[in-house]
Amino acid sequence: MSVLSQLATAADDLPEGMRRIAAYIVSDPAGAVGATINELADLSHTSPATVNRFCRRLGYTGYAELKVAVATDNGRAEQANWQQAIGSEVQPGDSLEHTAAVIAGGDMLAIQQTVDQLDITALAAVVDALTTARRIHLYGVSGSSLAAAEMRHRLNVIGLPAWSWSDVHDGLGAAAALESRDVLVAFSHSGRTHEAVQVLRTAAAAGAVTVAVTNSAASPLATAADHHLRTAVNEGSLFRSQALAARHSQLFLVDLIFVAVANQNFDRSLTTFEKVAHAVQPHLVDHRRR
Repeated sequence: MSVLSQLATAADDLPEGMRRIAAYIVSDPAGAVGATINELADLSHTSPATVNRFCRRLGYTGYAELKVAVATDNGRAEQANWQQAIGSEVQPGDSLEHTAAVIAGGDMLAIQQTVDQLDITALAAVVDALTTARRIHLYGVSGSSLAAAEMRHRLNVIGLPAWSWSDVHDGLGAAAALESRDVLVAFSHSGRTHEAVQVLRTAAAAGAVTVAVTNSAASPLATAADHHLRTAVNEGSLFRSQALAARHSQLFLVDLIFVAVANQNFDRSLTTFEKVAHAVQPHLVDHRRR
């Protein structure tokens, strides 16, 4: 994973002082590269000792090695024209062109960061479990319910038995009835949504395979699940909270899982997909008729 991706996504798991260091580097990578260790400590309101501990926690021998990694990573970001989204926010009075660029850049960056930190071993285990599952239940509340519903729709069109829930009573009842060949996937950006944690733990107690899709590896949802797929987020606007901005990386994982599962049994998936498409064809408006 690139160092800027690592810093942007690991903030929730860092102590307060290290979180400020990470935030400063992400907001101004070029400034961090040009700063001495004492200057970075002042800019992040920490101490040189904290900066050193921060570097070692990330796996670097010291600040010099971290600066090389940040400079290299920042060069790639500038080449991809994503630097405008790192630390940028849409302000009142900004043009529509600038607003579009910042939001699009932030969303692309969040998806790239999700790819950078993707646990391929966990992803493969999730795909295998879904492919052979007797029943698949998907749970999310509020905005995360959209990702659950989208995944249910995707799996249904290739013939897999999937249901999505957003009401906690429905989710708990469905989770309690699961068995060892079943799978429960819970979506929560923070990983601390009480209802999502409760539903996932109920499914785990019933013997089902459990999957958490969250932004934090240290969250209660992630630590309670058999498998964790981590999302990334870039806010970029006052009106886009982290939970709202996380939707693109959630949907990216849904899309990735869907394609991988479909490819596991390509012929069956394609046959079912074509049957579904044929069934809804009569409900499409013929553009040739006006």
